[in-house]
Amino acid sequence: VLEHPNVVPSPAEGDARLAGARNPEVLAGLSGLIEHVSDALVLLDQDCRQIYVNDRACQISGIARAQFLGRTPWELLPDLAGSEFHRMLLKAREEQAPIQFEFYYPGWQRWFEIRLFPFPGGIGIISRDIDEERRVQAGLQAISERYRLAVRAANAVVFD
Repeated sequence: VLEHPNVVPSPAEGDARLAGARNPEVLAGLSGLIEHVSDALVLLDQDCRQIYVNDRACQISGIARAQFLGRTPWELLPDLAGSEFHRMLLKAREEQAPIQFEFYYPGWQRWFEIRLFPFPGGIGIISRDIDEERRVQAGLQAISERYRLAVRAANAVVFD
């Protein structure tokens, strides 16, 4: 996860980055950071089996960490099989290219922003709950449409 295939460090940068990756304090800091970010983070191996899940992923899903590990997302949540999420994950893995999209998961009745990041040997999934943002956006669109209709009706009365 610390290395990125599209970044070729200079020898000095590479040595420093590797030294940092081996430093227990750096590893502890990274672990703490990953556990406390507000987004859900799941790492999959090349067979799409979940090998890491942060606390936020467990909180959002209501699923214990032990249930995640070693299983594919669609084994854990069968209604994901064949979904847009499933298709995009396989596409990101096949093309080895990051993908970002919004996904409504009916099982939780929530919208998520999904970012997929392939890495050598697997793929990272960062998921952010955007349900409240989508509700606000839908509310604003409804208000805008009512305003547009009111203006149209007022203009019809004035000009008729």
